[in-house]
Amino acid sequence: MQIARNLTPRPSTPVPVGGTDPRAAQILARSLYRDMVQNGLSAEQILAVAGELIDRVTQEIKQSPPPSGQA
Repeated sequence: MQIARNLTPRPSTPVPVGGTDPRAAQILARSLYRDMVQNGLSAEQILAVAGELIDRVTQEIKQSPPPSGQA
């Protein structure tokens, strides 16, 4: 699968992920989706990106020690 290589950052207002806005993740996801579509990615490519993100987070969780006080 070939993924578009011309994804160029565009000036925008920073989205405070994990900050005070509870909608931050939703706003970021919509923005990323819109950018991927505008740069010509197919639905299959976008799903591949989403799957890769899930895999990365899953690996991070597996490698992180449990919070203190929990087993």
